[in-house]
Amino acid sequence: MKIDKNAGFFWGSDGHLSSLSNFVLLFAVTSRMAHAILISLVVFLVFTITSLVMKASAILVPRRHDFFIRVLIVSAFTAVASRLFSIFWPITVRDCAFYLGAIPLCYLSGSFNLRCESKSPLAALILSIKDTLVFSALAFALALVREPFGYGAISVPGPEGVIEFFGLNAVTNVGARFASAGAGAFILIGYLVALYRKIRFRLYGKPLCGENE
Repeated sequence: MKIDKNAGFFWGSDGHLSSLSNFVLLFAVTSRMAHAILISLVVFLVFTITSLVMKASAILVPRRHDFFIRVLIVSAFTAVASRLFSIFWPITVRDCAFYLGAIPLCYLSGSFNLRCESKSPLAALILSIKDTLVFSALAFALALVREPFGYGAISVPGPEGVIEFFGLNAVTNVGARFASAGAGAFILIGYLVALYRKIRFRLYGKPLCGENE
């Protein structure tokens, strides 16, 4: 029995985690909550506005130039959103400049475009909102685990850098900091993806990759 595509945007076969195109962002920005907040806001604006504009103007864009136009639009909106948030959080935007540059690549390389292709502008907008909310929830959840262990605090963006709350000076040992390091992030995300796929298998039957999970 295959997974029902209508099982929901999270659990369905067309769900957000059916593609790991945003893995680079989840891995990179979740070491600090401040970075996760900024990237989540930019992803929300870029994905929703780009999807709405592309669907609304689809009839005006020649099919052979569709990808090129999409690259220009998503890159332009990413630049505009980055400039907008740099007014309020200049240091955080500067620190996340590389991650901000990866947002257009994540948008273009994922299955999101294919899933929106046959939908109306309103349906594509709703799908993009759902996708970005799932991404934000995952980013915040990972940051809530990684940052307290790595930095002993929870941070938010501020005009002069990150603002830290709930300082935990006791979290200083190597084992605790491993969760915020790159290797720890890979292991943590790997366990979360495995748990997700196991639950989805139990709920909806045979996964897309084969008989066993």
